[in-house]
Amino acid sequence: MEQQSQWVGIDVSKANLDVYLRPSAQQFQVNNQASGIIELIQQLQALKIQQVILEATGGLELEAAQALQEQGFAISIINPRQARDFAKASGKLAKTDRIDAAVLAHFGQAMQPAVTVLASANEQALQEAVTRRRQLVEMLTAEKNRQSSLRAALRIARLSCLQGLTVCI
Repeated sequence: MEQQSQWVGIDVSKANLDVYLRPSAQQFQVNNQASGIIELIQQLQALKIQQVILEATGGLELEAAQALQEQGFAISIINPRQARDFAKASGKLAKTDRIDAAVLAHFGQAMQPAVTVLASANEQALQEAVTRRRQLVEMLTAEKNRQSSLRAALRIARLSCLQGLTVCI
């Protein structure tokens, strides 16, 4: 008998990944670190996975999402508001990590969100370096502007002092 496709919802926290498979209703938890992500991938590779749904959690989801994508899984990183609105519409008012994982799997099956394609690790490192360079250039420009404003203020103070308009120190 052919294995049924599973939709995987993963609720991400700093410490753990709570995983729920739909429609089989299997659930488990792994650590949100390299060893746990390897365990997650091993468990999912034994199944027929349609798509893996994760919430955007300020970057905590990226390591797992990147690893899953590199192993060939279709992933979607969705806005947490979408998941919360879907949960409310589905009558799921309680909020725990296990319930959230189940809601994400249900959301994936019902809404079939677009697949998220993450940049490779090298591309991400390059993007981070470019972003940091831009930040530093902006900071340098701001400091140069402050320096020229200070010089102008000092010239005005010196002129006022020389003209006897203010007391010179």
